Amino acid sequence: MLASVSLLALLAGSAQAFWRLPCNKPVVNGLIDPIVSPGKANGHSHTIMGASGINLDSTYDELVASDCTTCKVSADKSAYWIPGLYYQYGNGSFASVDHGGMLVYYLQRGGSNETIKAFPPGLRMLTGDPFARNNSGSIESQAINWNCIDYTQNHPETPGFDIMNCPNGLRAQVFFPACWDGVNLDSADHKSHMAYPDGINNGVCPSSHPVHLISIFYEVYFNVAQFNSLNDGGSWVLSTGDPTGYSLHGDFYNGWNQDILQQAVDQCTNDSGVLEDCGVFTGQNLIISDADANSCSAKDPVGVNVDGVLDFLPNCVAIQPGPQEATPGVLSSGCTPVAGNTGTAPKSPTVASSSPAAASSAQASTAIGSSTTAKVSAASSVAATPTASSSVKPLSPSSSSASAPAASSAAVVASSAAAGETTSVLAGKTGVRAASTAVPTATTEASPASSSAAAAFPSAPATGKTCNAKPKRKSTKPSVHHYRANANRARSF
Repeated sequence: MLASVSLLALLAGSAQAFWRLPCNKPVVNGLIDPIVSPGKANGHSHTIMGASGINLDSTYDELVASDCTTCKVSADKSAYWIPGLYYQYGNGSFASVDHGGMLVYYLQRGGSNETIKAFPPGLRMLTGDPFARNNSGSIESQAINWNCIDYTQNHPETPGFDIMNCPNGLRAQVFFPACWDGVNLDSADHKSHMAYPDGINNGVCPSSHPVHLISIFYEVYFNVAQFNSLNDGGSWVLSTGDPTGYSLHGDFYNGWNQDILQQAVDQCTNDSGVLEDCGVFTGQNLIISDADANSCSAKDPVGVNVDGVLDFLPNCVAIQPGPQEATPGVLSSGCTPVAGNTGTAPKSPTVASSSPAAASSAQASTAIGSSTTAKVSAASSVAATPTASSSVKPLSPSSSSASAPAASSAAVVASSAAAGETTSVLAGKTGVRAASTAVPTATTEASPASSSAAAAFPSAPATGKTCNAKPKRKSTKPSVHHYRANANRARSF
């Protein structure tokens, strides 16, 4: 588990150079994944940080030419993303869970005789498994986990949603492989061209992947505290249709200026983690203001609302609770997927059956699509930029409860093709709230970045609507450094 990985980081990596790159907010939330589903709507939604040039079939040149980025270095036009997190109410509807942006750690972690290189232009990679519903114990699964943030006590990092009430945030943590084969910018599974070093987050690269790149690690703090007062039988669920948390995954599409990144790798050797301590960034005036980062946004090329309170998960993803691996193409009953989408659903998609007794369960997850493999010579590897950003602190929520929504019709139960049986998403699941007769809606959340309180979620939608309708998007305020006010809360690599 990454609990042990984090311990290694604290012990072995404390003297190594790194910096934290704050990405103040998502540039777009939507059915977008130009790595796995190029040119079409993705099977599940992502929350994407970084370059405004992100689209359904982004190229490196398009990312680099982006007008802006939500991350704090102007020379970095990369895109960083993970699946969205939702709260599923006891009545079966879903509310998107806000977050305060992402911290991307850039870590110089090579073996004793290895030289750290920057990412080659256009490198793409995926780590994690959108279909996972159990802890496989694989090297990859050990590099991905969750941490319940509670300033009154420490909680262990876990591979799934083991704790429901996290007073100061729920943190998603994704550590990417850093060893490159030196040839391919992508691969058919978007993973094979990369490998983890022998220490997972540190150590020596295997001979099959001899080029040791700068390491990156994502942290995303979700503001789950706004749901802590609910006792409606609800639970967390990822946009992959996963109520276990095991399908957490991350995608990275490199859009760095190659020369700048290599300069930062070579010259920024401070171990403070502070972005401003890197002279490559400050000396060339490359650190952008919060105002500029917060004003940056990308157009959603699919145009399907994935925020606020929804009848169904975006693109009709149904819930499959496992423990067997999720079956691709399982859709929620009564929901119409995005027209023309083939990202995860087969030609004749499996539809989850309805039951008056259970909450939603069945899932459509991303299919690994093959993409043209780009090649570059190992000698032309590019460098990454080291420096650290300010620290991280989860929200101190000031939530107020809203009125209870009308009870919805029966929630969907997954008919798992793999198991051949119907199971309830709530039955026997760790970290699920006890059901109550009243089903309140999401609470209002005040953001530390703004003096005004954020708008409450709308009441739960009536059932029977098309799941991928395009309503007016929920108003959101920029979440500047939601979790970065206290330096003692930052991870110290």
